[in-house]
Amino acid sequence: MEDRSASENPISPRVEVAFLPFAQSLARQGLAFLAWAERVLTAVDAREPPVPAALKTEFSRALNLPRDVLEEVASKVGVTATGG
Repeated sequence: MEDRSASENPISPRVEVAFLPFAQSLARQGLAFLAWAERVLTAVDAREPPVPAALKTEFSRALNLPRDVLEEVASKVGVTATGG
């Protein structure tokens, strides 16, 4: 695994990791982020005085991950929303 710039030049040292544990870790972190983002957005919706719609939209965009893709990857590597 290498982090590359837009010019395709490596910008970090090459790191080799076992794929399954790495994918499981990313899936767990992604599912945790989705749960946290839902709590944040619920709190924003419930706030008094109300948060302006434009700000709610920005929060929603900033905290958005492709849930369907994340859940598919998590299921393929044996990770569930409960941490599996």
